[in-house]
Amino acid sequence: MDSRPTITFGVIFIAISIISVPPSIALEAKPKRLVSINLCTDQLLLTLAPRSQILALSHLIGDSNSSPYSDRVQSIPLIQGTVEEILTLDPDLILASDHSNPQTINLLRRLGFKVRTVPPVNDLRDIETNIDMVADAIGQTTRGDQVKDRIRALLTKYKRQKEANGPVAATIWANNLSAGKGTLQHSIISFLGFQNLSENFNVTGLYSLPLEVLVQKKPDLLLVSHYTDAPSLSNAIFSHPALKKALSAETIIKIPDKLWLCGSPATYDALELIVRGWRGGKR
Repeated sequence: MDSRPTITFGVIFIAISIISVPPSIALEAKPKRLVSINLCTDQLLLTLAPRSQILALSHLIGDSNSSPYSDRVQSIPLIQGTVEEILTLDPDLILASDHSNPQTINLLRRLGFKVRTVPPVNDLRDIETNIDMVADAIGQTTRGDQVKDRIRALLTKYKRQKEANGPVAATIWANNLSAGKGTLQHSIISFLGFQNLSENFNVTGLYSLPLEVLVQKKPDLLLVSHYTDAPSLSNAIFSHPALKKALSAETIIKIPDKLWLCGSPATYDALELIVRGWRGGKR
């Protein structure tokens, strides 16, 4: 009897099948040369990607007024996001915002670059969605899950039920801008159990909040821009005598714009400032 091993038809069929897997089904190699050309995607990339894979970030991430991570980018090249700069870097993946210059994005794609645009954050829940999107794009889903676990622990810590007659909060920035429904700031206010003053007016997005209305309504909490000391007429509302008379110093909490200009893990620092300020006022 011949004791030599035999190759069955089934084994041959499996081998042929493995060899002939179409490229579209094969596992796609995750990018290792990463560039971001938007402040918000900069923050996500810094949070999720190994530093060795980040070729460049936008110049705004290095601005301490705009970026909560400006102290973490010393060794990373910062760029304006021009096509010429990106051609020199030759990245595998470019991260941009839905609001990035569409001409730049279209040209990069025509040149063969892979560009992933990330939508703006208008709700706390959008932050985790964008973390998933970027983590999957760069092959860092485990890291993404770790970041989300920390976020959910903070959310559990700060969550408060919103009451019909609960405390009222309002936001105010330069030029009397305030946040209505459909904004990240409104989502944060509601999550922390406050009524947003804007709900009285049924407004969506950013709107102009007159000083007279703010003084008349006297919210329990006023969240103001961090740039209140800037010598500008646009910031005049912050030092107006009528506002100081209507609202006590304990009612006003300064939130650095950079914490919630983008929706990123840094945004949860804004929640902590609000909760700490509210409790510090012995309310």
